[in-house]
Amino acid sequence: MGDDANGVTFLGAESGTNGSILFLGLPFDHGSEAPSGCALAPAAIRAMTSEYRLKKDGLRDARTGRVLLSHQLVSDLGNLNYRVQFGTHAYLAELESVAAEIIASGKTFLACGGDHLVSLGLIRGLCHQIPSFQIVHVDAHRDLRTINAGEHPTHANFMAHALVHPSRAIARVLQVGVRGYDAGVNVATERVQIVNDEDLVVDLKRYLLPSVPVYLTIDTDAFDPVHAPAVNFPVFGGLRIDDLRKILSVIRDLDVPLVGCDWTEFNPRAGGSDITGLLVCHGLIEIACLLAKTRRFA
Repeated sequence: MGDDANGVTFLGAESGTNGSILFLGLPFDHGSEAPSGCALAPAAIRAMTSEYRLKKDGLRDARTGRVLLSHQLVSDLGNLNYRVQFGTHAYLAELESVAAEIIASGKTFLACGGDHLVSLGLIRGLCHQIPSFQIVHVDAHRDLRTINAGEHPTHANFMAHALVHPSRAIARVLQVGVRGYDAGVNVATERVQIVNDEDLVVDLKRYLLPSVPVYLTIDTDAFDPVHAPAVNFPVFGGLRIDDLRKILSVIRDLDVPLVGCDWTEFNPRAGGSDITGLLVCHGLIEIACLLAKTRRFA
């Protein structure tokens, strides 16, 4: 595992594997033809959150003083760095192995990409360890482009590749935030359900499978560009941070175990990176708090 940005860690947590929730940086942007920049996100998020100094004081609610995360729960595993000489397939295989090892150890991960192709490796890793799970896919795009013969996986078809995993461990995919136009042809499958943003809570409660673990994958462009402009493929309209809180609240209220999460497609080189980074940081903190309450660690 690579360095964690010169000793700067997520939430100022300790480096290493002692925590039950492992922050993993994935500085990768080779799954997209868009201008590079998403590989810089893990370092940017660490820098923005390091002031919280989790390893010393824990993370508290400023209004109530209640401890949200103790310093024992979270640690920073560092980066899994891409090596050009080995290529994308080898990187995805490494991600698959790391994700499987973390889950097998009884821990979970909070991964920060990178472009959205990184999710494919992580999801494949879960397929080795969890017999059946569902994915809540928060994204402006469906990422289900038809896989043509010989075509490599990309950020635009990673979910289609995930669904053909031989284990068939993915029971359902709920897609939240989808909007705009699509020039591609998407794979048709009964395992994928689009959630209506206007009826977000109702639809999630209707379509989430009871007692089946949830994996959460988030593309920053799911959010309204007014609040998250620093993305490579912005789409007019979209979610707000309160919508993410609704998603997490439904998962918590239904007592469905959250087994991991990745957050992708934040480009610190794009305009509006400060406000976008702030949204990503707050979102990751809210997700970490929910992971801390999952049945595995509570």
